[in-house]
Amino acid sequence: MAAPPGLPKWLLDCKAQITDSPEWGALTRELFDAIQQQLTESKVTYFTDLSEAEKTLFMQRAAKAIQHGKSFQNLQVNVSHSLDQHLNNQVAKELLEDFPVITKSDLVLGHARDGSVALLKKWPEMKNKLHLCLNQTLPDRLRQIAWKLFLHNPNLKKQYVEILQSDAKNVMSILDLEIVQKSQHLLENEYTFQELAGSVSILNAMKSTLSYYHARKRTQTSLIDSDYMLVVPFLVTSLATVHPDQLSHRNSIALLIEEYITFMKQRPGYMRESWTEDYKTAMQNFTDTVATLLEKHDEELATHIMNLFSPTEAKKSKSKREMGTHETLVEGLRAIVRPMVRSLFVGFLQLDTVMYVWDQYIIGLDVAEYDIVPVFTVITLMLLRDHILECDIPVGIETVLGDHALKLKKEQYMYEVNRNFFNDLNALLNKDRMDMPILDPTQSLGLPGPWTHWSSDKIPPRLKAHDRRQAREEREAQKLRNVQEQREAEENRKQMELQERMEEEERLRKLMEEDRKRIEEDRLYLEDQLEFERKRRIESERHAKEEIEGLKKEIDELRKLRERPWPDEVETNYQPQSRESKDTRLDQPPPVSAATHDTKTWGAPPSVQTTQTPPPGTGRRKVAETVTLNLLERVMDSVNYLGHSEGREKETLDRETRNGLKDYSRAYEEAQVEVFGRKLRQEEWDEMEDNERTEMRDKVMEIVWQKYEDKYAASLPQ
Repeated sequence: MAAPPGLPKWLLDCKAQITDSPEWGALTRELFDAIQQQLTESKVTYFTDLSEAEKTLFMQRAAKAIQHGKSFQNLQVNVSHSLDQHLNNQVAKELLEDFPVITKSDLVLGHARDGSVALLKKWPEMKNKLHLCLNQTLPDRLRQIAWKLFLHNPNLKKQYVEILQSDAKNVMSILDLEIVQKSQHLLENEYTFQELAGSVSILNAMKSTLSYYHARKRTQTSLIDSDYMLVVPFLVTSLATVHPDQLSHRNSIALLIEEYITFMKQRPGYMRESWTEDYKTAMQNFTDTVATLLEKHDEELATHIMNLFSPTEAKKSKSKREMGTHETLVEGLRAIVRPMVRSLFVGFLQLDTVMYVWDQYIIGLDVAEYDIVPVFTVITLMLLRDHILECDIPVGIETVLGDHALKLKKEQYMYEVNRNFFNDLNALLNKDRMDMPILDPTQSLGLPGPWTHWSSDKIPPRLKAHDRRQAREEREAQKLRNVQEQREAEENRKQMELQERMEEEERLRKLMEEDRKRIEEDRLYLEDQLEFERKRRIESERHAKEEIEGLKKEIDELRKLRERPWPDEVETNYQPQSRESKDTRLDQPPPVSAATHDTKTWGAPPSVQTTQTPPPGTGRRKVAETVTLNLLERVMDSVNYLGHSEGREKETLDRETRNGLKDYSRAYEEAQVEVFGRKLRQEEWDEMEDNERTEMRDKVMEIVWQKYEDKYAASLPQ
C-alpha cells in the first residue's frame, strides 16, 4: 500500500509499529466483539448491511464501551512510547547529519507541528482535537490549517471564483476607491499594524476582501471601522506561510474572502452593528457575564467602576443602592468595552497577543456554549486595574484601554486564564456530548441492551433485508456520483489552471510586445537622430565647399588681375613732370606698400631723375598674393578643424571611431551567426532574392540594434 501523501516518515513508522503491536490486536478484538454483540442484539447479520449513520453509531458505542478497559490503556501507553521514540530518533538523526542551528526542543516542536498539520489535512473531522490547545499559542502553520477548518465554507469560495471568471467588475464595490484609501490609511497610521505597512500586495489583498464583502451587502453605506480592523488577523495568518508578493494571487484572496465572510457571519450578536435584531439581547447577556466574572474575581475593581457610573442623586437608601449595583456595572461596562469587543481586541492589543486571543476564540467555534471573549475582557480590565483605579471619570477608563492595553503581553493573559478560568473553559470546550449508555461487551446476550431505551440520539429505524439492499445500492450509486463529481471538479480545476496559465502567458506576451514596441521606438528615434546628425554634417560640408569655391573664384580673379599690365609697366621711360604736377604729387600720399603699413609714415619725395619700371611681383601685387594665400590657409584650417578636430581630441575621435567600427563589425558578424548559423559571404547575399535579402538584412540589423541597446543599458549607472 502506498504511503499517504504529506505524512512525515517518522509518523508512518510509528503507525506501522503500533498496528503490528499485540496491544493493537487486543483492542481491535475487543472492538470487534462489542460491534458483533450490537449486531446480535439488533438481529443484523452483516455489518455492511448497515447505513453509514448506523455504522457510525455502532462504532461510537463500541469505542465508548472499551475506552476505559485495560486494552485501551495498554494501547495508550504503547502509542505514547512509540511517538516519543520515533520523534526523538528523527530529531537525533537531524542533529547528527544536518547540524541545525536551532535547539532540540525547537526541532521536536517543529516535527510535532508538521505531524499535526498533516493529520488535520488528511482527516479534517479531527479538528475538535484542537480543543487540547486551550490557552496555548498555535504555531503559524497549525494556526493556518485550524482557522481554515473552523471557517471552512466552500460555497463562498466557489461563488467568488465564478463571479471573478464571468465579470471581474462584479467583485468590486462601488466604494472601491474609498475602501483603498481607508485601508491604506489604517495600515500606515495604526501603531499595531506597522509590520504590514508599505506593502502593495497586502494593501491589494485587504482591499479585494473588503470590496467583495461590501459588494455582497448590496448597499451604498460605507463600511464601519471594525470591518477594516477584523480583516487584519487573516492577513497576518496568510503571511505566515505566503510571501507578501503572492498574497494578491487569486487563490490567496479567495481563501481570505472565505474565512473573513464566514467569520463575519458566525460572530456573536454583541460584535455586530447596533441596529441588528439580536444585538440588544446579545450585548445585555455579554455585559452581564463580564460584570458577574469581574465581581467574582476582582470585587474592588467592580465596585470602583460601578461608583464611576452611579448617579449621585440615586444614593437614597442602602437597599436601592444594592439593587442597582449590578445593573449600573452592566451599563458602565457596556459603554467602555464595546469598541474593544466589536473589533475583538484588534487595534487595542499587540498583534502577537491578538493572534493568541483569536486562536482561543476560533478553536471553540464548534461548541455553542463556549465563549471566551468575556473572559479576555475581564482579564484586560484586571491587568489594567491600577490605572483604572486612578480614574475619576468614566472617560478615563476608555483612555486607559486605548493607551495602556498595548503594553499587555500574551503571557499575562495565559497566566490569568490558567489561574482563574481554565477549569471552567476546559469543561465547556471538552464536554462529552455523547450522552449515551455504555454497552458492556461482557454482558449476557439474553438481557436487553439498556442503550435501546436510554440513548439520547435518534435510533435509526429497523429495515427489512430488501430495504437494506436497496439502501446499499443507493449508497453505491451515490458513491459513483461522488466519484464522478470529484472527477468533474478535478477537470474543472485543471481547466481553471490552464486558463490562468494562458492568461498569464497572454499578459507576458503583451508585456513583451510593449517592450518590443518601446525598443523599436527608441531605435527609430536613434536613427532619426543619426540621420539628423548626418544631414547636419553634410550641410556643414556643403557650406564649407561653397566657401572654398567662393575663395577659389576670388583667387582666380586675383590671378587674372595679376596678369593685367599695371600702369607702371605701360610706360617704359620716366617722363619728367612739371613743377605744378610735382607740387601736386608732393601733396598726395604715396601708394600703398609694405613700408607704408609698417611705418605709417610718408616716404621721401621721388627724384626728378628718370627711373625704371619695378619688376613684376613687387609692390601691390605681392601684397595681394600674400593676403589671399593667408586667407585661404586660414579657411582650410577652419574646415579641417570642423571636420576632424585637432590634437588630443582628434586622436580620441579617431580611436572612438575605430572602436565603433570594430564593435559594429563584431555585432554584425554575431547577428549573422544567430540568424544563419555562420557568417555569409558577399556572393551569398547577392544570390538571394530581393525580398529575402531585405528581410534577412532587417533581422540582422534588428539583432545588431538589440546588442547596441543591451550594451547601452549595461553602461548606465544602476
